[in-house]
Amino acid sequence: MTLRTRQLHRGGLDLHLVEAGSGPLVLLLHGYPETSYSWRHQLPVLAGAGMHAVAPDLRGVGHSDAPSHEGGYGMPHLIADVIGIIDGLGAANAVLVGHDWGAQLAWQVAECHPARVRGIVALSVPYAPLAAPTPAQVVMRPAKFFEDYFALVAGDEPRLREALRRFFVALSGDAPPHTLDVLFDAPNGPDTQTLRDLPLDPALSRRWLTDEDLDHYTREFMYSGFAGVFGRYRSLLRDFTQAPGTRGRGLGHPATFLGGTQDSAVRFANLDQMRALLPNLQELTLLRGCGHWVQQERPDAVNAAILDLLAQV
Repeated sequence: MTLRTRQLHRGGLDLHLVEAGSGPLVLLLHGYPETSYSWRHQLPVLAGAGMHAVAPDLRGVGHSDAPSHEGGYGMPHLIADVIGIIDGLGAANAVLVGHDWGAQLAWQVAECHPARVRGIVALSVPYAPLAAPTPAQVVMRPAKFFEDYFALVAGDEPRLREALRRFFVALSGDAPPHTLDVLFDAPNGPDTQTLRDLPLDPALSRRWLTDEDLDHYTREFMYSGFAGVFGRYRSLLRDFTQAPGTRGRGLGHPATFLGGTQDSAVRFANLDQMRALLPNLQELTLLRGCGHWVQQERPDAVNAAILDLLAQV
């Protein structure tokens, strides 16, 4: 099936969309450092099921415009982008499928605009109350990790490709045992130097991330740089004071959650809390041996879960 692309102008930005099929709208929201390409296994399947499947590059990533000011990457702006896409495509509402920060975005859109969301499939990041963060937890650790790791290789294609490969492998289900312990149990958060030094076999991820896939990601981030990634993480503390919505008091939408047993995000999650806050949770599945890149590592399971939820809504 041939995928279509377009630029949709919303809120002063051109947002790049990859789409397939026609019918009820399903929006696929990527995480970081990913692009719309992370949904390559879902778009044709959803189109074949009679859906209008659309995967945007979020602002600052891929071929979408990048705001020049740091405040342009806060959650309220991303929420407005999603609503702008739904409006721009002429739809009344959409099913939201999100991974990583895309999952957090899906939860937030549902809180702020409940009538515009028919259902949610979240990968890796569960629904949770918005807790008060400290600057060290929210700004220093993740933002410094991404900037220290990727800023040095931006613009150098071979080094960027290797940095992306190591990052994808390290957080996948194919990583050697205890890789996550090495990366995330450091006293001051993830250790970028350790990630650069870990012995990660290039062949480990080729089952789900081919050389062609890695080349595509490298080209995308050579084009866009990491403004969208860095900007999102720098906005975390600001989000706590500016983010609209019900701040995690619960959602009544039909929802499904999938994560991997080797998923770095699931490892720190409170899944029982999510169950209590989502009375219409249809499915909560942990995929044994799967890492963080759920829709890429286990596309068949993710596709089945999305189609199951669509049958309910």
